[in-house]
Amino acid sequence: GFRYIIGTEQYGISRQTGKPYEFSYEYQDSVVYRTFMYIHNWPNILEESGFELQQIESIKTDHPHEDYRIMSFLAKSF
Repeated sequence: GFRYIIGTEQYGISRQTGKPYEFSYEYQDSVVYRTFMYIHNWPNILEESGFELQQIESIKTDHPHEDYRIMSFLAKSF
């Protein structure tokens, strides 16, 4: 019964793959970002759950790890 979903998640170079995560509308597994933190493929997860991505942005922070970013998104139900 939700009309909107707003979310944020940390991401950067995956310690599992050694590469930046490429978000996609196609299914792909979540990967380890650092230790116990994972990067999830939100465009696909949202679409498969009946939501349309309205906005997505990458936010650079002053975090000590240079590759640390926050991915922020807004999605609306179909």
